[in-house]
Amino acid sequence: MSESVVEIKDLWVSLGHDFILREINLEIHRGTFLGFIGPNGGGKTTLLQVILGLIKPNRGEVRVFGRPPGHHKNKGLIGYVPQRAFADLSFPVSVFDVVMMGRYSKIGLWHKATIEDRRQVLEILEAVEMAHLRDRPIGHLSGGEQQRVFIAQALASKPQMLLLDEPTSGIDSKAQGAFYGLLGRLRKELSLTMVLVSHDIGAVPYHTDEIACLNQRLHLHGKSTEVLDGNGLKKVYGCEVEMLVHGKIPHRVIGEHRD
Repeated sequence: MSESVVEIKDLWVSLGHDFILREINLEIHRGTFLGFIGPNGGGKTTLLQVILGLIKPNRGEVRVFGRPPGHHKNKGLIGYVPQRAFADLSFPVSVFDVVMMGRYSKIGLWHKATIEDRRQVLEILEAVEMAHLRDRPIGHLSGGEQQRVFIAQALASKPQMLLLDEPTSGIDSKAQGAFYGLLGRLRKELSLTMVLVSHDIGAVPYHTDEIACLNQRLHLHGKSTEVLDGNGLKKVYGCEVEMLVHGKIPHRVIGEHRD
């Protein structure tokens, strides 16, 4: 078994007066591609923010690379791609400059970018197949192209782990296949641990090693090929979940919710 890069024990997190995460126990091992699925409000994004050190737990223990979340020695070890809703795409900035912003977590905000920094940015743009659009304004790209740029930005500091929050949101189904293919290639080439949050319970199991089903509590966690069945998902979503196949694309259909 490979070493754990994230260890979570008896994690409880509240927002206001309500607990959004309860009794979470989880290990993420080096090199794993883990997908979090679950309903809206189930705590998936909150858990990513705990790992990043952006939210402090009410109770429990969290270790990231053997240290508390947000520890200064973890700086640059974690790349983060937030939900696209948090990006201001109207801001007039080029693809190259967006990715260069990701280097500053490594070199510091007050340091001038060097020739080596620029070379590193071009290298990662080539890795995500966006170097040919490096001078284009970010707002002029398609949804899939923008996500590639944001991944490049997250990878610009040469992290060991990449966290992605709803990365396929706003990307059409045809582009999603290529996008998941890109993630798989980057994971292999850069020896990354990847953690992805998604509502796409049909596609995620086919592109990840492990699935964690989260709805305030961790209901299921295991190999993607083993844990997802209708009975297990019913516990998470509170309703029946069926698998349908349309062409070559699998879909899971969530039935009527009953409290």
